[in-house]
Amino acid sequence: MNETIKSSKKNTSEDKSNDLSNLKEILCRTTQEDLNGIFTSHTSTTNFLGDYVKCHYHFLQCDGNNNPQLELLVDHLLTQITNYAIPRKAIQEAMDLDRSKNSTVNVTRLAFEAQKLFTTASTSGEFGEILLFVLVETFLQIPMLLCKMKFKTSTNMHVHGADGVHVGVNPDTQKLILYWGESKIYKDIQAAVTDCVKSIAPQLENYDRKQRELMLIRDNLELNDSILEQAILSFLIPGSKNFMSVESAGICLIGFDYKNENRSTKTSEAINNGKNIDFDQLWGQKVKNQIEKYQLENFTIHFLFVPFPSVAAFRTRMRSKLGLPTIAT
Repeated sequence: MNETIKSSKKNTSEDKSNDLSNLKEILCRTTQEDLNGIFTSHTSTTNFLGDYVKCHYHFLQCDGNNNPQLELLVDHLLTQITNYAIPRKAIQEAMDLDRSKNSTVNVTRLAFEAQKLFTTASTSGEFGEILLFVLVETFLQIPMLLCKMKFKTSTNMHVHGADGVHVGVNPDTQKLILYWGESKIYKDIQAAVTDCVKSIAPQLENYDRKQRELMLIRDNLELNDSILEQAILSFLIPGSKNFMSVESAGICLIGFDYKNENRSTKTSEAINNGKNIDFDQLWGQKVKNQIEKYQLENFTIHFLFVPFPSVAAFRTRMRSKLGLPTIAT
């Protein structure tokens, strides 16, 4: 009888060991409403790219004079650099320590540390990477799984591998989904789409490349929730019963210059509100050839399009706000 009870308890524990039902509730730190003052967003309602590829279009809010508010975006990204660059456990420890002393010193110190992690290199893609992080966590509500900025040993180096690693749960199977993120912010939209799909394809298809990323996750997972960590790790250990059920998906951030034909440097109110423009035809179709070229039709991929009045201005303002050296243009 006692053995039966012990066996029953053990099985119950095992059943919960891979429970991901509360993953989003535990890990999501923002809501979609947090971006309402920054972007007007429009998601394609058609399946012109098949059943798995979705396009989302994010337009900077305009002021009363119809000027896109780039500065609001830059300021918002700066409020997120600690969440982006510092592991959750370190943030929680700093918050707990500050709470015990009725202070903000330790959290402020982390913000300074996060700021110093950004590279001084002129070719940095880190501004696109933090924008990717914010849109994925806030708009898509898919939390970051691995904080990769902590692996940097110099401000002259970049993060290697995927630009972002996020995690979700398949609502039908309750199995783990790993989202590999890539960001490209170029002046030309077609160049950004081409390079982004080229970069995401190996993350989705190349076994060795995925294994290197999985090793990083297994060795450095810090979610500040040991039960959830173990549940996720139960899907990431080769040879485990859950390992082959993990789904790989992609997220591509496409930033680019967009000048309205009527006001060359400004986005009109109609475009800003996603009206009277077929964005699937205007921008989404540029994805089609690349998806077919790399045979990615059966992968879930989210494309996040962000038209800028000037990507150069975005980079300049980010560098200035982060205290990085100005790059001559």
